[in-house]
Amino acid sequence: MVKRQAFKLSENRGNNMKIELKNIKTNMALSHETICFSANLYLDGKKLGEVVNRGCGGSHEYTFGYGKEHDLMDDWCKSNLPKWGSEFEEGKEYDTDLEMHLSELVNEFNVNKHMKSLLKRRIVIIDDTCNVGESIQWKKSANHSDEVLIKLILGNNKDLKNPIVLNEYSPIEADKLLHRENK
Repeated sequence: MVKRQAFKLSENRGNNMKIELKNIKTNMALSHETICFSANLYLDGKKLGEVVNRGCGGSHEYTFGYGKEHDLMDDWCKSNLPKWGSEFEEGKEYDTDLEMHLSELVNEFNVNKHMKSLLKRRIVIIDDTCNVGESIQWKKSANHSDEVLIKLILGNNKDLKNPIVLNEYSPIEADKLLHRENK
């Protein structure tokens, strides 16, 4: 089943190049080595075409080809985005090319979608006793607002050590806190 959601991600860093993915559709059931997705790719507000990844570990496919626009965006990404490394190759760094950048935008889309759903259904708290990725969760009640539930939870759970209520953050920031990316 293809998951559809109206969502827009954009990247605008240096030299005023704006790379956007819109109308992102992911299919996690078909995602094996990479995320299976399709999305419309925009450059500076102009739709170039569709970008697709079949989820089998291969490269992205572009309906507009690999011409001037592709090369322009790829060069811009390599020149302006942070380099990245692998935990398996200590000290080795790679340029963030267009393919990696678009993969990160799709990943951010999935993280945002997952966290938005979780925070809508539950009160999610992390504290000093939680390992990376662990949280303590309470199902929300239709009878109480989030603010009332949070006060009740914190008041009745004095054993929480330095609690952080993830519902008080954006979905992306909540995920970073959950995975200790801000520490």
